[in-house]
Parts: sequence; C-alpha cells; structure tokens
Amino acid sequence: DSEQSSSVEIAYASSQDGRSNIWIVDITTNEHRNVTPEFQSASDPHFSPDGTTLYFSSKDTGDEEIHALNLETGAFRRLTDDPSDDTYPSPSPDGKQIVFLSTRNPPWLNVWIMDADGSDPRQVTDWDGHKSKPTFTPDGSRIVFQADRPDKQIWVIRTDGSEPQNL
Repeated sequence: DSEQSSSVEIAYASSQDGRSNIWIVDITTNEHRNVTPEFQSASDPHFSPDGTTLYFSSKDTGDEEIHALNLETGAFRRLTDDPSDDTYPSPSPDGKQIVFLSTRNPPWLNVWIMDADGSDPRQVTDWDGHKSKPTFTPDGSRIVFQADRPDKQIWVIRTDGSEPQNL
C-alpha cells in the first residue's frame, strides 16, 4: 500500500473484481475506485511525491512492465519496454528518478534506476539472489531493499551502486 502525502487517498492492488487492478480509496469517504480497469494485471502502486502520478507494474504485455498514470488527466504511459520483467517502481523523493526491480541481467531480480520519464535505465546491483521492495532514503542518496543473501536481509546502497551495506 502507498499513501499519497498531500491528500487522504491510498493506492492498493486488489483482485476484488477478478483481475489484479490498482484501486484508490479516499479514507475520508471510504470511496474506492479502480484506476486501471483497462489492465488485466496491475500491481505495486506508488504515488509520485507530488501526488499527480501513480506508478505501477503490469503483465498485460506478457512480461512485466512499468507504467505511469497521470491522475489529473487519466492518461497512461508505459515507461519500460524490455523483454525482461520490470517491476516494483518507487519514485525518488524529488520525483526525478524511479528505482525498480528488473531481470534484465537474468536470472536474478536486481535493483535498477531510471529517470521518471523512463529514460536512462541503469543497473544498481549485480548480485546473486533476488532483491525486493526497493525504495529511496528520504534524502534520495541511497536505496534500501531486501535481498536473498545468506546474511542479513535488509541492504542499503548508494544510487550509483557503491557502498553496499547490510543492516
């Protein structure tokens, strides 16, 4: 679940209508609305810091790709178009970058960063074992994530991939 900081809305993924879609609920009115009815499989919602965009992943094209929904216009944009899976998008605190997971370097899910418009994707981690739930630190200088490694599960790393540290 992601909470939008400038309003009383929360985005969540649910299969309540038989498909996996992204829903937004207004916590004041308890009104739920499906914002991805065009999609068969949508998950991992995260609001942009200013609350105008909702990032999510979808398997509608066969592989998992990252999309952006402009909440003001209702327009969708696919941000990734790669034969591998790209998933779990999470924007930086300034909204200029998105951290995500990808299998672009198989077989593992690794941490990647791209610009918020989908350009300039670059790999941050290149380790054995899957990673999950990447998110930026509040100052945007590092990324925190879980990793399937034999030691501790929570890791932090600089956005350029340097100084990995288990916590």
